[in-house]
Amino acid sequence: MAQKVPTDWYGLPKKCSSDLKVPDSLASVCGMNAVAASEAKTIVVVGDSHSEQWMAALEPVAEQRGERVVSLLKGGCIYAPTTKSGNPDCDAFNASVAAYLAANPPGTVFMVGTVAAASSPAETLSPGLDAVVAALTAKGSTVVAVRDNPRFTFNMADCVARNGASSPKCSAPQSSLLAPKNPLADFAAAHRQHFVQIDMTDLLCPGGVCHGVIGNTYVYLDDNHVTRTYSASMATILGQRLSAAGLT
Repeated sequence: MAQKVPTDWYGLPKKCSSDLKVPDSLASVCGMNAVAASEAKTIVVVGDSHSEQWMAALEPVAEQRGERVVSLLKGGCIYAPTTKSGNPDCDAFNASVAAYLAANPPGTVFMVGTVAAASSPAETLSPGLDAVVAALTAKGSTVVAVRDNPRFTFNMADCVARNGASSPKCSAPQSSLLAPKNPLADFAAAHRQHFVQIDMTDLLCPGGVCHGVIGNTYVYLDDNHVTRTYSASMATILGQRLSAAGLT
């Protein structure tokens, strides 16, 4: 099992179709599910691998609701088109995504709204989130921002493989990994129109403890990414929380 963990990753099954009008600069990275076209019922997932990992939970929910999921993702590139990241490739990619979304506004944009720090509670809002939300909602899109998952200074999957799932070395209190209060909570209170924040931390850290294995399933494939299998196990609750937030 442990040997398979690093490959336990999710990707959408199809390349993007021509009706999406994706520019050449994004065509090679654009993925989609198999649901028929509908602008109002399209969810575009943007950002880096921390957004990508949630597609294993999001896509089954969207498919059940007849919603198309489209991914525009680049590893290591938080979606922050109004800020300089220090990485010219990321900045150029994010600018292309922002231009595409402005010209082709989907019903929903899904992203990660905070950035956790490795084995630290120094979690912050994603850079430039206010400007990102303002630009997207001005075009009529609803923004769904999910809280980041805990990150570690060690490979959690390797820890479990070496020490066992019940080892205290392979768990940590939530308070040592994430901010005491979800940074998105206050942000959402100030952005009530077309913005939804989702916090799945209770499933990642039940009882306030973040384990490497939950319910016989590896939670992490390395030091900061959730496995496809564990992400998929959260699909039903993610769907319930999206519905509770008025997204049906």
